[in-house]
Amino acid sequence: MKSNILLSILCVVLLFNGLAILFWQKNTVGIHPDRRHPKISQALKINGQEEKVIDQLEKKHFDDKHLLLLEQKNLRRKLFIGAPAPQEQDSILQLIGRNQEAIERMTYTYFRQIRSKCSSSQQKELNILIEKMIQGPQNNRRKLK
Repeated sequence: MKSNILLSILCVVLLFNGLAILFWQKNTVGIHPDRRHPKISQALKINGQEEKVIDQLEKKHFDDKHLLLLEQKNLRRKLFIGAPAPQEQDSILQLIGRNQEAIERMTYTYFRQIRSKCSSSQQKELNILIEKMIQGPQNNRRKLK
């Protein structure tokens, strides 16, 4: 009888422990630590009015880029999964190329605008951030031998 009570108490404690862990980690599920980048104004330690301007540039850049990336995914899906006719393949490839060019131009313009608002020491930090962006996440690199 006494062992049944202890076993029941242990089960209840473990249940509450599991629920506590579930609710504690609820906000972080699906967010990889490497993907939670600080705002570029925080990374470059920019304050005041310049911070607001840079934050607006950043928001606009990522909103616009998101739309182009969605379009890029749809074009690739159409090319690789849709089995287009041979005459359609070239036009889809050209659209993918133009879309990628638009993404690169937009990103270049964005960084040029940010650079114009930075001091020389902040520009050096910006160069480091750009280099990290070009390299991509550490854990996703393919090992080329």
